[in-house]
Amino acid sequence: EDIYYIPIGHKANDSSSNQLSIDDIFSHLRLWLENPNAEKTLQNCKFDRQIFLNHGVAIRGVTFDTLLADYILNNQEKHGLSDISLREFGFKPPSFKETIGKNKDFSLVDINDASIYCGYDVLLTYKITKIFLKRFKEENKDLVKIFKEIELPLEPVLSEMESNGITIDIPYLGELSRELKITLKNIEGKVYELAKEDFNLSSPKQLGEILFEKLNLDKKKSRKT
Repeated sequence: EDIYYIPIGHKANDSSSNQLSIDDIFSHLRLWLENPNAEKTLQNCKFDRQIFLNHGVAIRGVTFDTLLADYILNNQEKHGLSDISLREFGFKPPSFKETIGKNKDFSLVDINDASIYCGYDVLLTYKITKIFLKRFKEENKDLVKIFKEIELPLEPVLSEMESNGITIDIPYLGELSRELKITLKNIEGKVYELAKEDFNLSSPKQLGEILFEKLNLDKKKSRKT
């Protein structure tokens, strides 16, 4: 299989002459990206979906997500691509932080370095997908059902919710804050009444002295926090 990297917005080494505009790229790729019959597999599609939505492109046809599949198959493990790769192949690809270095900006990464980083992302996702598809055939049917009927269909819903955001009722939260302050003040008053003295409730040292020295609570049942 061939892998291609399409550079966009790179500023390093006067590389702008080697790049296409975003408008040109999406004019050619939009039909495929939005085609529900063109099957796609991604690692953490929810993240990629939001990036494309920022450019007015709605990804359709996602039939597999390696992050979600790993969550179903190996729920006690970490589910990042490098973590899955290390488990499956004993290999860890270049990380995002290693690739951007001190620049902390992907646009300043050399095109060759960027293509290697992104190429590994694509290649590993592709190979892991094949492994997980085979593993799903040998797995409990209930797990496969959870993946296909719950996790995968839920991903675009969660992505849309995150993109839309929420509306905050500021007046209500202000009133709630005032109520909580009054409640906390009453609780503090009861605490000082029981302790028979005022002290700093935020100080673990002072609180410990009150609980375990003055009130003689069982130290064996105490916790560091």
